Amino acid sequence: MISAQTETQQQERLIENYMSLPNQVWDGIILQATQVSIFVSSCSVCLLFVYKFVFSYINSLDLSGRVIVSK
Repeated sequence: MISAQTETQQQERLIENYMSLPNQVWDGIILQATQVSIFVSSCSVCLLFVYKFVFSYINSLDLSGRVIVSK
């Protein structure tokens, strides 16, 4: 249909109309990917904090399971 149209403006309008829905879908995909990326990034920061907290707690235990008290 596009190549059958002889007027350039009409061809451009047809292309714009035909590509409208795919472009909207693609914009939605990119938006979701951005939101997931932000979520994963914030989760990894939280997990790193929890890991460091747990690791420091485990390191504060001696082999018998008692908490080591620094003097």
